Amino acid sequence: MPLHQILSNQNRDRLAAQTNRIIQEQPPLIKAEDVDLLLDDLVAAHSEPGCCVLAPLRFDPYVSGPLHHLFLCSNTLREGLFYLEKYAPLLSEQMTVTVTRSRMGPLRVKLEMKEAINSDLDRWRMELVIATLLSWFRQLCGSRLSIIRIGLPWEAPEYANLYEQQWQTETRFNFDVCTLELNQDSLDLGLHHTNPNITQMMKREVELQHRKLVRAGSLSDHISKALSNGQLPLSSTQQTIADHFNISTRTLNRHLQRDDTSLKQLVTQARLEQAKQQLMTTSASIDDIAVRLGLSGRRALDRIFQKSLGISPAQFRSDTYRPSLGGQQDGNGSLKKTAN
Repeated sequence: MPLHQILSNQNRDRLAAQTNRIIQEQPPLIKAEDVDLLLDDLVAAHSEPGCCVLAPLRFDPYVSGPLHHLFLCSNTLREGLFYLEKYAPLLSEQMTVTVTRSRMGPLRVKLEMKEAINSDLDRWRMELVIATLLSWFRQLCGSRLSIIRIGLPWEAPEYANLYEQQWQTETRFNFDVCTLELNQDSLDLGLHHTNPNITQMMKREVELQHRKLVRAGSLSDHISKALSNGQLPLSSTQQTIADHFNISTRTLNRHLQRDDTSLKQLVTQARLEQAKQQLMTTSASIDDIAVRLGLSGRRALDRIFQKSLGISPAQFRSDTYRPSLGGQQDGNGSLKKTAN
């Protein structure tokens, strides 16, 4: 997370020496544990729990990272959001960005953290991420971009009025996932025409940082996460995944061997987790769920469940289905509504 971009604009007189040192050094990435220490120090120094709710900032080339530069090189918002989705770990290792569009509704940029936002520290971190992204959006699109609302996955804090005051848009609370809703009329608006050589140079720098980040952690974990959140389809080949992470297939295989797994195992596990979620929360038949997950049919899903859990999908649904939907299973494993 590029915290230095935010912290450099704060009064630093009361911050600890380590905090000031990191701000002055301006590393391209700050470790998550260091971010937590910085946030604790920042809030304590300012004695204001809402100090992380910042208005969009003007572009400062001295405190911005390669992903920020690449985003601002985008010729359209659509291009910028593509980079944001693909290289989101460079903004925060703990976050996944998903952009969804509908024909009539708004454009939704969903920011999902690895773990639920339960503490003040979690909330402060997300407030800084949102402030950073709002800065990027407005630096790229200016007044032509309309931000409809922001949905936050926590209850309104005591400083809730600061959200709309600083971010200048409607704010709602208790969302499942942090969501920025934008007017998609600006999605393909021609913003400017960046020299393609400059864009390629920025992309190479971002890809290099992303590659280093991937190699620093478990690649199989990154793949599993991308499969589960839809960034990679379940039908992905080795080449597709290698391209997504900007590595060769040879490097991909080396990482998988080191993690004692295979692409087939990762895809099977992703299918299992998605199937479990659908069995627990939807009334779709087991056959339909199997087909949605790219399997030939129910028997293939049966084999996955039996091998992994020792029970059938029908038994799993019987044991875990949430009663809010009501109904009981028919012979095909789907749920039929019961009369009230």
